[in-house]
Amino acid sequence: MRRTLIVLAMLLVANALPTPARADDNLHGLNRVDPALVRGIVAEVDADSGRDRVAQAIRELTSMGYFSQVEVRRADGSLHWYFQERPFVVEVAHEGITELSTETIEKTIRIRTREFLDPNAIRETREAFATEYADEGFADTEVIVRTEPVSDEGDVRVVIEAREVSQVRVMEVRIRGTRDLTEADLQARMESRPPNGLSWMTSQGQYERGKAERDRFRIEGAYLEQGYLKVQVEGPDVTYLPGGRAAIIEYDVKEGPQYTLGEMTFGGDVFFRPSTLSDIIGLETGKPLNRIKLDEGIRAIVDAYSDFGFAFARVVPDFAFDESERIAHVRLDISRGPMVYVRAISIVGNTKTRDKVIRRELQIHEGELFNGSAIKLSRERIFALGFFETVTFETNAVGEDQLDLAVRVTERPTGTASAGLGFSSIDKFVGNLRLNFGNLAGYGVRLDLQLEFGGRRRSFSISYSDPYFLDSPFSLGIDAFRTRQEFASRANVQAFTQSNLGASISVGYKLALFTRAIVTLRDEIIDFSNVSVRSPRFFTDGETRSLSFALRRDSRDHPYDPKNGTLSVGSVEYAGYFLGGDHTFTKYRMVMHQLVTVWEHLTLSFRGEGGLATTRGDRVPFAERYFLGGIFSVRGYDFRSVGPSLLVSRDPSDPYAGVTRVFVGGNKQLFFNSELIFPLIPPAGIKGVVFFDVGNTWLEEEAFFARAMRMGYGLGFRWFSPIGPLRFEWGFPIKKQPEERSRVFEFSIGSFF
Repeated sequence: MRRTLIVLAMLLVANALPTPARADDNLHGLNRVDPALVRGIVAEVDADSGRDRVAQAIRELTSMGYFSQVEVRRADGSLHWYFQERPFVVEVAHEGITELSTETIEKTIRIRTREFLDPNAIRETREAFATEYADEGFADTEVIVRTEPVSDEGDVRVVIEAREVSQVRVMEVRIRGTRDLTEADLQARMESRPPNGLSWMTSQGQYERGKAERDRFRIEGAYLEQGYLKVQVEGPDVTYLPGGRAAIIEYDVKEGPQYTLGEMTFGGDVFFRPSTLSDIIGLETGKPLNRIKLDEGIRAIVDAYSDFGFAFARVVPDFAFDESERIAHVRLDISRGPMVYVRAISIVGNTKTRDKVIRRELQIHEGELFNGSAIKLSRERIFALGFFETVTFETNAVGEDQLDLAVRVTERPTGTASAGLGFSSIDKFVGNLRLNFGNLAGYGVRLDLQLEFGGRRRSFSISYSDPYFLDSPFSLGIDAFRTRQEFASRANVQAFTQSNLGASISVGYKLALFTRAIVTLRDEIIDFSNVSVRSPRFFTDGETRSLSFALRRDSRDHPYDPKNGTLSVGSVEYAGYFLGGDHTFTKYRMVMHQLVTVWEHLTLSFRGEGGLATTRGDRVPFAERYFLGGIFSVRGYDFRSVGPSLLVSRDPSDPYAGVTRVFVGGNKQLFFNSELIFPLIPPAGIKGVVFFDVGNTWLEEEAFFARAMRMGYGLGFRWFSPIGPLRFEWGFPIKKQPEERSRVFEFSIGSFF
């Protein structure tokens, strides 16, 4: 009895005490989230924890990305956690998007299904669609992201709705407030302009908000160049015409006074002579103060200091205005900082290209003083490899006198496999199969296999090139080829077929940064067939064995699309003599090619080539003579039609057989090409070109310029297509001869000049 009473008493006491709460009983609102994911955080917090500790736990829970809200309440001596889960995305759909491709839509959506909805993903999706629409010329398209509930558990369907606005054309650009600069001059600098006759090929006349915003700074820059240092430009204000498909863009200008340069002084760490710094700036006292040129000069001074190891040099301009005389005095305060050494250099972004391929182009190394010019040159040399879309150098200070360099690259596709059919101005219908490895296995080695076939031409070639053979200063190139080319008759011109079978091996040595010495051994068998008039003077078959010595300097900034730099080649080729073979000759060649990019993206190209061939015999072999005319020499004339020609009897034994014209080529040549290259459709890599060519060839018994130079001019466009550079050009001869055409269209696939 006594034991029973004790048990009953214990039960009564137990019922009177509070029951400990289970952890899950304190977690409210968890539907999709497993309670085990949050127990570890909430278990470390109890009712006695301070406010800061509870707030930290809430931040940790919110950062998980599952909850839009987390609350904590005290009840029954414990903490209760209330969660509001984010919507769970079960589907992403889109409505009203007709102007973007399916591929573009898929890559632009940042919201993922089977995940909790992230507000940042909604914002990123809206911004990405706005960018895509702006690029396509639908800048004012409104993109709305909304959610539609599909269950009581918080499942939602996300809908991306686009309210597309028709492409807007710029009908007029107005610049109000201009007095000293004309509105026409300002508009000529701007991207946003009314359409013209080429607008169907370009984006001119198409309104884009980004372009209009950038034009405000272009207007401001035009005034700053003329000394209007306090100019203010407001806008753009866009007014849509009825229908919403055309717009007027307006800017307001407050010119302010024009200032001339007074006194320019230098203070602080003046490492160079003041006269040297003044020369770097390049501004003249008493002339309008060109603020744009001043800023360029300041950057040049910083670069000059960086060449001596002062990586953190700063130049700050200070202006003192004389309002009565409209004069601005300028003081440049220079802080050079400590001399900085390069501690480490890393390569970032190369997934295929080996580090050593990039490092061997560097002109600055670990342990050396920082040098801005060396870094700039390194970037140019790496970009000139042709393997990368972008090349940037990033610095990270690791102390007062040390920094790390990171070479960040973005690789471009360097291997292509292509096949095609087309029509050539020279070979008529042609086919092409090509396999190109521009960066074989990431070692910087080039391998090119090509097969061409057509009505008049058949060829096969294989080319291998290693600029640093076995990681040495030596280069190695191997070429093998077989071609058969039919030269069709035209206007009583001799027709014939030429076949070539040969190979060559080249070994080069790097003498300097841009310069190589190259020795090439060539062995080639030449055969002529289908020649109605065969003469020992022309169409001589046989084998050519030659040895050539060349000095090549190439500072161009890109192998396929150069914009700046120089190519210079001088070579001497010996055939016969101790090498054997059927032909004996000596050929001298000189090539000069200069490129310079001027205002904006306009590139001027000047190329000249001269050649002289001599022989112990009467004539230089036909296959080694110089023939001009065509897309690779003097345009506006048919292929190989510029130069000396002779009338030869079709049959010397028959006086009534008639004659045919034979272009015999010359033993000397000289021609020049000048071009202006400009962007035509930049997103597609299409450029326009206008050109002027001049040149001729001369016989053994003639001197240079014994006959007048032939001239041609024309225009065309070039496309950097996936299968290689394409050229389409229309040439027009100057002082056309009766047998010549008034217009010659040509195109080619392959490298430009």
